Amino acid sequence: MFSPSYFRELFQPNYCEKRIWLNANCPELAVKDIEFIEMVQEKGLSVEKAHVQTVGPIEEPEYPEGDMSSGFEETLRLINSKTPTIYQGVLISGDGKFTAIPDLLIINPKTNKYKIQEIKLATNVDNHPEIEYGVGLSKIIAEEILGYPPITEIVTGDGNLISPFNVPDKPDILVIINKINELENLEQEPIEPVGWSKCKECQYCDYCYGRAWDNRSICTISGIEKGMVRALWENGVNNWDEIINLGKDELYGVKFQHGSQIQRIGPTRGDKIFKQTECLVNGSFEKKSDLILPNGYQKGNRPIVIFDIENAVFDEFELYVDVYIWGLMTIVSGNKKEQNTVITPSGDQGDKEGWVQFLSTMNRIFETYGDIPIVHFSSHETTKINNYIDLYGDKGNIAKRVKENMWDLYRGILDTLILPVPSYGLKQVEKFVGFKRSQEEYGGSWSLVKYNQYLQAPDAETSNKILDEIKTYNAEDLLATYAVYTWLEENIC
Repeated sequence: MFSPSYFRELFQPNYCEKRIWLNANCPELAVKDIEFIEMVQEKGLSVEKAHVQTVGPIEEPEYPEGDMSSGFEETLRLINSKTPTIYQGVLISGDGKFTAIPDLLIINPKTNKYKIQEIKLATNVDNHPEIEYGVGLSKIIAEEILGYPPITEIVTGDGNLISPFNVPDKPDILVIINKINELENLEQEPIEPVGWSKCKECQYCDYCYGRAWDNRSICTISGIEKGMVRALWENGVNNWDEIINLGKDELYGVKFQHGSQIQRIGPTRGDKIFKQTECLVNGSFEKKSDLILPNGYQKGNRPIVIFDIENAVFDEFELYVDVYIWGLMTIVSGNKKEQNTVITPSGDQGDKEGWVQFLSTMNRIFETYGDIPIVHFSSHETTKINNYIDLYGDKGNIAKRVKENMWDLYRGILDTLILPVPSYGLKQVEKFVGFKRSQEEYGGSWSLVKYNQYLQAPDAETSNKILDEIKTYNAEDLLATYAVYTWLEENIC
């Protein structure tokens, strides 16, 4: 039977029709981050239980695990007896094609009608079409059973109630359901353009993107759009070499769908794509202009600070913090390095305390070395600094001084270089410059899982061991950023 969970597979982490087919036909190709999934489930259950405790007495249908028909019969009994609040009731459509288990069915004593209330981990549901369609499907089934369309509500991960929660119309929901069913039953794998930002968080990334990269697919050219890819496919252009053979002038003239409009790739976009492709084919970089180092520095000038943060990404994880690692490493001279990383403490005041410790650490660095460059990768750190100033203030104007000395390495690369990489993110650029990590597992979700384990550690020994892993991960992020910086000094300055 079709359930709301199918919508998530279509829409998250990004809309992808191929993922539906792979789930149905080749699930063994998935590489799942089990620890991260378990953490999400744990936090989701925690949010759910916390809310359920606030709604008063509940009744849950009792039935053998997996026996949905029995669960439905027991839910009907509870509905017919006007049970005030039903938790995890089983709903099945009359034709047996659809099923849903809404978190709560709550009766309104004034109207004697049930409403559907779903509890979600997400704190912002604006960009979650899978939630809209999932709740919409529950409403369709419930209306058939109850004889009236129930009000639908959402309780978000931070406890806010959205009532009513608007869902798509039934015809629109059925269109998506039919599409998913059709995709599952295709005889062959559907053709879907890949892209690094689109695919990197997907469990099939190694299969889809990895294969595309090995085949030198045009999808892996940084800066190329999905509409351009489809238009080039129609013109018989599938790989890097065929882009080169096509030539710049022909590439400029290719028309593609961009939103509701038809556009030409044109010289500006075309030249960028062509040069990027040349670098990929040759396995070499192209220098566009000289790199101007921060603070009037010349090649080899030190000291500098390398700065990298890790933040929770999902506010709903109840870690009570946003930034949980304020990564700092001072490169004093030559190989002399000082890691000054701040790990945000636990507790509901931990977020503010982490910020205070970060500012204190930066103040000591300024007192020791003066206004030296603070090198980071992308605008993420600047954004977070601004957020924390708004949240907790900037005593002594230390954060203002930090911002004045920050220098974005990512922007420096984009302005001066074309690299033979699928993405200009740190993890890809560091590989090109030859940096190698010591940890086999690393990444934002890994560090978030480790931080959560650190907060929940049963004893000091376990806590310290996990903390060492987190510090090692962050140190390698900092060293990777420094490796890219020194490579630029040697090759671009």
